[in-house]
Amino acid sequence: MLKTDYSKTKGIVLPFPYNFSDKEYHQLSNFFIELYKLIPKEIKLNVICNSTSAVEMLLSKTKGIDINIIQIDGFDELWLRDILGLKSDKGVFLPQYKPDYFKKTYSTDYIEQLRNQVYQIHKSLGNNVVDLEIELDGGNFVTNGEVAIITDKAVKANSKVDMVAYFQEHLNVSPIIIEQSVSDILGHSDGTLSFLNKNTIALSIYPENLPSLKEERKAQLNIKKKFEDKGFGVVEVYDRPVDEVVGVPDDFLFGARGIYVNNILLNNTVILPQFNLPKYKAIKDYNALNKSIFEGLGYNTKTIQSDLLGKQGGVLHCVSWCY
Repeated sequence: MLKTDYSKTKGIVLPFPYNFSDKEYHQLSNFFIELYKLIPKEIKLNVICNSTSAVEMLLSKTKGIDINIIQIDGFDELWLRDILGLKSDKGVFLPQYKPDYFKKTYSTDYIEQLRNQVYQIHKSLGNNVVDLEIELDGGNFVTNGEVAIITDKAVKANSKVDMVAYFQEHLNVSPIIIEQSVSDILGHSDGTLSFLNKNTIALSIYPENLPSLKEERKAQLNIKKKFEDKGFGVVEVYDRPVDEVVGVPDDFLFGARGIYVNNILLNNTVILPQFNLPKYKAIKDYNALNKSIFEGLGYNTKTIQSDLLGKQGGVLHCVSWCY
């Protein structure tokens, strides 16, 4: 059985971007220190550091927090959800990570180095790794253990593969394919929805009054109908009162600010992003409304200010990996 976001979680892996080559990632170090403090004590906290100096800095800033440090020299990747694979009771299924965005960054040499580092991480966690032949980012795989939601970008990337047959044979799930968001070059389904339980999804619903999101809102309502027709309950999460695209090809101008559905579920706790965007007055209402929604669902709801992270193109689910 594949691990779901809502199934029992024993541990979490997070990066510590101190000394990362990207200065904006490095500047997120204090954000991650605050995030570590929100992890429930019953969850084993594993943090990846890329140098001895990063380990020393982490220890100096996190006294009193029980952390298992995984030191991988030269590690330089923030988006753990994409690279660490799909956790199951048989180990970790590891697809091929070959992102088509920002090819200058994700060179062949870097991808090979990164894969070797991923093997090191799983070895340190005691995980058996099963390689998969398909190309798939972990952020484009949202599952309840019976179905897996992917965008059509994954289908296009594996045009020579029967994805339905492959998923059923290797992962024992059936894919549900949704359209890639028109303003998101990353094409990840975890920016649109998540499973709250086996039969219920949380679904992003964008505002009606933002021109660049008009088509996406229409697509989201179509997704809502599609899942309701399949018998799923749908909880609407009010996302992205921000008139900006998620990614711009060949540039580093990202925007994932306002994507509340991209959170971390840890048993009965949810860590929910909050945003502070003075230009968008509705953001304060969105912060309060979404917190209220998750509290109403019975979650112990913790929040963290996530603007700096959101500017990089992802939020909390993107940087975390749970087991």
